[in-house]
Amino acid sequence: MQDGDHSTLVNRLPPKPGILLGVTNPFFEKSCAHWPHTLSLGCRGSKTQTAQTSASGRPAGPVPGWKSKTHKRYISKDRTLLKQLESALLGDTRQKLLASLALRQHFHSRTTELITPLARYLNTLIPTPTEVARTSTHNTLRLKPFNNANFFASLKAHGSTLPFRSTSKRTEFYERLLKTQGFGLWLAQQEQIVEGVLREKQLG
Repeated sequence: MQDGDHSTLVNRLPPKPGILLGVTNPFFEKSCAHWPHTLSLGCRGSKTQTAQTSASGRPAGPVPGWKSKTHKRYISKDRTLLKQLESALLGDTRQKLLASLALRQHFHSRTTELITPLARYLNTLIPTPTEVARTSTHNTLRLKPFNNANFFASLKAHGSTLPFRSTSKRTEFYERLLKTQGFGLWLAQQEQIVEGVLREKQLG
């Protein structure tokens, strides 16, 4: 981290969305104590070892693990995967590799399941072949406007394969998601893709 970046990132202001700060200096535990999330990597020692390290005067840093002041859990844990990851930490290279692949597959499937209800509703906004045929090549075909109420009606009717802890948690999750910058960027990208396909059909 350069000196100029330090004053920009490490201050009393809340961190900007999307910022991930990776450090090894325990100094940041105090200077960034107001940050909402902390992920500390390392091996967990016994309470006696931790106390001895702290008493020696050497900065020990935060205890390994995940801490959050604002995060709410919406879906249930994949306990089978967690058990595999924990076992891999004590296993050989092959077990670690398999656990790494399993973790990647987990995040891929979760992402796909998260997007599926959005993609399902988005398909209803695409102009039909009849509408495409009736539209002049001088007019640009676009997706119909995304309507939150209609999306939630679709979500209620079709559900989601994500293991949400409850129906209310599912609704709350997507309500928050639709307000994020990431969703806006995703929707703009989908609109661009669909408009390109529709334009090709018009000209074809």
